[in-house]
Amino acid sequence: VARQTTRSSGINAEYGRFPLKDLPAKCPCGTSNSADHALSCHKGGYTIYRHDRLRDNFAEILSHAGVRALETEKLLQPCDDYDQQLQQYPWANTDRDARMDIVCMGLWAPDQMSYMDVRICHPMAASYLNTKPSSLYKHHENTKKRCYMRRVQVVEGGTFSPLVLTTTGGVGPEMDKAMKRAAKLLEDHHGEIYNEALAAIRRRLRFCLLISTLRSLRGCRTKYSPAGLNEIDFNL
Repeated sequence: VARQTTRSSGINAEYGRFPLKDLPAKCPCGTSNSADHALSCHKGGYTIYRHDRLRDNFAEILSHAGVRALETEKLLQPCDDYDQQLQQYPWANTDRDARMDIVCMGLWAPDQMSYMDVRICHPMAASYLNTKPSSLYKHHENTKKRCYMRRVQVVEGGTFSPLVLTTTGGVGPEMDKAMKRAAKLLEDHHGEIYNEALAAIRRRLRFCLLISTLRSLRGCRTKYSPAGLNEIDFNL
């Protein structure tokens, strides 16, 4: 029965069929629960899990494709010496603890550093109900570019790509370009057939999103606290 429920949830989530059956009426965060709420709620850490799982999967694909100097969650260089150049971009993120999800060399050009940041959104959230998918992707890509592109270009001397995806498996234009480039590198470095490599990349990332979406829908959001554990003396 549990497997049947999970399979049904996966099919519904993949095709955007909401609401789902058998979800708790109340979320542990205190809000009325629904599939749309479960995919956006930060309680339980599932939004972070979804983001990190996608980041790590795509980084692994890029590594296999042959990029160099690959890092995840890389700390960006301080902007102290570039204040004058960045003054004309007051919206740029200049925080000292700013990080980039994926950094590598050789994605777009042999000796060029590429900086990528991941964003996964739920397209059926209340704030996006009247937004076309193309407009949704453009909005999130532009938001990321506004924060990071000038800093990456001026301070890091690299290129910036916002990798936008949705919980239902959709990808933004910049993410689509990155996947196609990874498939081309697989063709050049490993002799893979381009179309098959691209299909494999898309399939892997969609399964990655589907698994993390199911975790958000069906996973536990409360901390397990066994009764009486604090009273047990472990120094026997």
